[in-house]
Amino acid sequence: MSTTTTTNRPPKASTAVVLTPQDLADLELEDPVMNAKQAAKWAGVSDSTIRRHVKKGKFPNHRRAINDQDLEIPLSDLLKAGFKPSKDGMKVLERTEDINTLRLRLEKALTVIRELEMELAEERRQGIARDARAEAYLALIKVSSLPAGGTEDVERRVA
Repeated sequence: MSTTTTTNRPPKASTAVVLTPQDLADLELEDPVMNAKQAAKWAGVSDSTIRRHVKKGKFPNHRRAINDQDLEIPLSDLLKAGFKPSKDGMKVLERTEDINTLRLRLEKALTVIRELEMELAEERRQGIARDARAEAYLALIKVSSLPAGGTEDVERRVA
């Protein structure tokens, strides 16, 4: 039976991809978010290693996903904790949707929707007011003939 020892430092990936400082800076600006499984694949470690680091507080910006099951771990947290991309790490990033970017797009879309809803409500209100004026105008015409003042006099009476 073999015994394994656990260390408190992140394991080093055996086959690391060489990234330039600019590559890392670009990635940190975008700061894609990965679930624990994707983060483990990115770093070339096991899923349990990532979860252990979460429990130890090594990823301060992690959060629970909307399904309350998965974790969302920003790339910046992985880099600050000392993890480096594995050979397949960059492939994981290519497939990982940037949740922060998606949230930003969603916020912009919701803002546009709110603005359009407000515009629609205003148009409806104006349409209702126009319809009410037209009905009042028609009712006045039916009740009596046009007075000498013409349509301006009728509009004044309706308003």
